[in-house]
Amino acid sequence: MCFLCCELVEDKNNSESGFRRASTLELRTKLLHHCEDRLRQNEKEEWSLDVKGRLHSCCDLVAEEAIYHTYCYMRFTSDRLRTMKVKEQLLEDTEDNAFNSVCHWLECSCENESFTHTG
Repeated sequence: MCFLCCELVEDKNNSESGFRRASTLELRTKLLHHCEDRLRQNEKEEWSLDVKGRLHSCCDLVAEEAIYHTYCYMRFTSDRLRTMKVKEQLLEDTEDNAFNSVCHWLECSCENESFTHTG
């Protein structure tokens, strides 16, 4: 599991191009600094709070053989949003738009037809 996003890390074809293993003790310190920087910008930023909590529960990422997606690391250290939240929001927006489109079509196109089942 990626300790940044808590999603499964898939090792396709035994290549580590999509993820990395923690290899230095400084990684934890560096990420804790990023957590603090992100929290200074937005004290309720959930991703930073989640990562900070996981980092405080583990003193040695190398010994724990911690792994992380390179994409998550890049997004986290460049102060971008967690991708899961963005995907969830896009999904909600898409579902809302689809529902609203159907309602609009029903209201405008089918004024004289009944869509209720009476038995």
